[in-house]
Amino acid sequence: MEKTVLILLITFAVCGVSCTKSAEKLVDSAKAYFDKEDYDQAIAELTEAIRLNPQYARAYSNRGASYFRKKDYDQAITDLTEAIRLDPRFASAYYNRGVVYYWKDDYDKAIADLEATLEIDPNYADAELTLEYAKRFGGYYDE
Repeated sequence: MEKTVLILLITFAVCGVSCTKSAEKLVDSAKAYFDKEDYDQAIAELTEAIRLNPQYARAYSNRGASYFRKKDYDQAITDLTEAIRLDPRFASAYYNRGVVYYWKDDYDKAIADLEATLEIDPNYADAELTLEYAKRFGGYYDE
């Protein structure tokens, strides 16, 4: 009995390391597909990475960005929200979700995410610019 438990623990420990490395390779592979605008293949690679390591915030964030490029905004928000849940200090996930909300004309949520991005990383230049646009289109400035 004790040997069986030990073998299972060793197996889980080994898979934890090797599964994480495999997930990282899949995320890297997905980036190449994303750069070629093959979003379906990027999503497939990222889905497999998430299957191997369900706690991998970067995989969720990147899959969310892929869904965004396919204009599947609701699925993008779902994945980006999960990335943020897994890593509440993940500035890029907040930024990307803010951009999705911006494209959905949900300026209040966009502003909240873009401000969260800047709280985490005050030098995130794209977030500053997008925040200004969200405020402008959201009616926060008088014309």
